[in-house]
Amino acid sequence: MKSAGTFRRTAPNLISVNLIRWAEKIFAMEEEHKRQILGICPEASKKIIVLNIEDRYSKNDPPLIAILKAKATPYLKEEGSPESSSSVCSSKVSKPWFI
Repeated sequence: MKSAGTFRRTAPNLISVNLIRWAEKIFAMEEEHKRQILGICPEASKKIIVLNIEDRYSKNDPPLIAILKAKATPYLKEEGSPESSSSVCSSKVSKPWFI
């Protein structure tokens, strides 16, 4: 699992065509992030999931991590897998990407 940003000044990893193509799923916090991704790589539309999380948190902020886990985990579980897993990192999706 990796993360990237859309704002050049603050993103340690800036999104790029190569990273977008690499990812199997892309989790965007807001619709604006989705628009920015599609501006770079329009063919990514089917792999982007907007989580509707206000972009007001710092990277690795504990409340943000909790919200990301709650909102992204259902998308990461394989169909038919047990619902017992609560960790985003236990995903069967090998290449999720958070923007």
